[in-house]
Amino acid sequence: MDSKELCVYIERIRNARKVSQELLTEDIVSLRQYRRYLNGTSDMPFDIFIKMIDKLGLKLSSVFTEMQKVHAEEYDYANRLYNYAVNYNYKSFDYLLNHKTFDVFIDRNNKLLYDFSLIIKKYYQKELSRDKTRELISGLIGYPKILKNEILTDIELLLLSFMIDVSNKPVQNKVVDRIFYIFKNKGIISGGNNRIIILIAAKLAKYFGIKEEFERVIDFCDIALQRNKAYKSYYLSEYFYYYKSLAYYRLKDLPSYEFSLKKCFNVLELDDNEMKMKKFEELINDDYNIDFKNYVIHRYLDEYSKK
Repeated sequence: MDSKELCVYIERIRNARKVSQELLTEDIVSLRQYRRYLNGTSDMPFDIFIKMIDKLGLKLSSVFTEMQKVHAEEYDYANRLYNYAVNYNYKSFDYLLNHKTFDVFIDRNNKLLYDFSLIIKKYYQKELSRDKTRELISGLIGYPKILKNEILTDIELLLLSFMIDVSNKPVQNKVVDRIFYIFKNKGIISGGNNRIIILIAAKLAKYFGIKEEFERVIDFCDIALQRNKAYKSYYLSEYFYYYKSLAYYRLKDLPSYEFSLKKCFNVLELDDNEMKMKKFEELINDDYNIDFKNYVIHRYLDEYSKK
């Protein structure tokens, strides 16, 4: 945890206990210097931190455990806002926003996700133009400098991937190339929500499908499926196998196309969601002019008869 995180945590406790900044800093450090710690322009020495938590009646042994809880609470709050925004649930978004129980975030990534959620909600409601949205997100993640980073957090990657939706082709290409590099070299720091990384891979697989870059569709699908295997998850796997089937079909690789369709069918059967199965049946029947279920069953029967 960095100095600023510690300062923000102290501020949260100070506010909750109704202790003024003047009283907290008295006989420890000047008020001006304390505010430099809060602004991140100066690092707070650990001995100063110890004196402050002691004045607030806290024990060092419990502080870091409590801070981890705060991190989790912040993430849950920001993630719920994000999900409300992307699902256009603006009523729940506004209610949650107006009932926030804290004023500052300890974790930078949680603050990024929070700010991003505010921006995309306005964008989806057409309160922000495409150009203004790109400008705001660029400011949040420090674009284009972020393209030089070898490692990104999952939240930074999420924001960077949204740049694809609001940028011109030259910027899109730069962003996509960097995201592919980060994925390929495993330069992602996960904040604990593995679904974010899988969701980004799905977004990029679809993006390359639209651009008819089918080899890259397969690349991102394979990356996501490998990560799902590591996570012991099937999240969006039916989509990845579906995207792969489309890519292989267009590349005229029929054995791989058939294999991907069978895998898609297997995941859907495992999920046992009637509505989702119906959706994919309609998609695949329309794409290939086949009866999805019968097609897969006949492929399995053909394999069995050859044994």
